Amino acid sequence: MVLVGKHHDGYALWPTSVANPNRPGWNAPRDFVGELADASRARCMRLGVYYSGGIDWSFKAPPIATLLDFLDTAPPARSTRRYVEAQYAS
Repeated sequence: MVLVGKHHDGYALWPTSVANPNRPGWNAPRDFVGELADASRARCMRLGVYYSGGIDWSFKAPPIATLLDFLDTAPPARSTRRYVEAQYAS
């Protein structure tokens, strides 16, 4: 199974210590990712976790009317690289 741990809305499904710079507290207080990982391992199941780092609407809010609009929702790489790396590792 594959869980979407952080989708394009920027909401993290674990209690990360790395705050979203645009939406403080924009994460789950409960560790859904860790709980599902533990349950998967206990049943010898494989688990993947999807993390949307290339598109994050909490940095550039849509509206999205075209494919170019969608591509423009990618946060600037230089300003978000440290945030994504730190949150991914937390």
